[in-house]
Amino acid sequence: MHLIRTALFAAPVLLLAACTDPAEEHVYEPIETCPTVDGLSYRAPERSNVMLVVDRSGSMESEWPTLVQLAPLVDQLGAVSNLGASFFPNEFGGCSVDDLIEVPIGENNGDDVNYAIQSSTPFGHTPMAEALNQVRRQAALRDPYRENVVVLVADGVPTCGEDERDVLKAVEKFNKLEEPVTMHFVSFADNAEAAQVLRQAAEAADDGVFHEASNVSELYVTLARVGASLDSCSYVLDEPVATVEVRLGGIPLEACTSADCMEGFGYDNATGIVSLAPITCRQAASETCADLQIHKL
Repeated sequence: MHLIRTALFAAPVLLLAACTDPAEEHVYEPIETCPTVDGLSYRAPERSNVMLVVDRSGSMESEWPTLVQLAPLVDQLGAVSNLGASFFPNEFGGCSVDDLIEVPIGENNGDDVNYAIQSSTPFGHTPMAEALNQVRRQAALRDPYRENVVVLVADGVPTCGEDERDVLKAVEKFNKLEEPVTMHFVSFADNAEAAQVLRQAAEAADDGVFHEASNVSELYVTLARVGASLDSCSYVLDEPVATVEVRLGGIPLEACTSADCMEGFGYDNATGIVSLAPITCRQAASETCADLQIHKL
């Protein structure tokens, strides 16, 4: 049995000038460095920036109370990412979208997002394209050091004088951003017409993914898969082996093969790639130069 020991580190320190945006100013933080160990190095990615964009139109009224079931998952997403939430229309209903950011993107925001869901009342229409335009202006989604992600959940088609062409135009504007944004479009509650619009939007996005969830239970699974797809810690062995054991701080991690794993590690013996699931990755990255051990069995 061979032992590989490596240290978590981040990219060399770079200072990036503040990015001025019509909506806000944001100074991207420099990333600290750690030394390599025995010639080996491991990069723990910075937290992904994730903005939830949720349809709060009147048609969501019957479903909204059950969204509280998402609270444990929202807490997990808040633990592994810089999480934010926006609902459309805004709190004034109708077609209003000004100041629709309920929770700005930030660390440990799970409680704030859950509170925003629980305290909201759906009413009004579905200004989907303009909501995307408002979200696009958030400078926090232009971070060059992190994965930037938008997750839009809707149960209906765009209204307020919009149609699918306006949604596609809004997506195209995301495609033109200097920093790429991964876009997930979730069709909720079995609306075939809405599903078609969101599928087209996902296909139009440079980094687009389409999902369907007919109820809150399926939405939970869908969002868990989105969470599991966020940048995770990964390490390429010098040569593939049949199996590995992974320890973090001396404690063995549980192997996980599911696509929606949030904790533990996965191993692809064909490529020799070991990947830490998002929550475990964040635990490793919570300490500068945390101790990771990979035992080749």
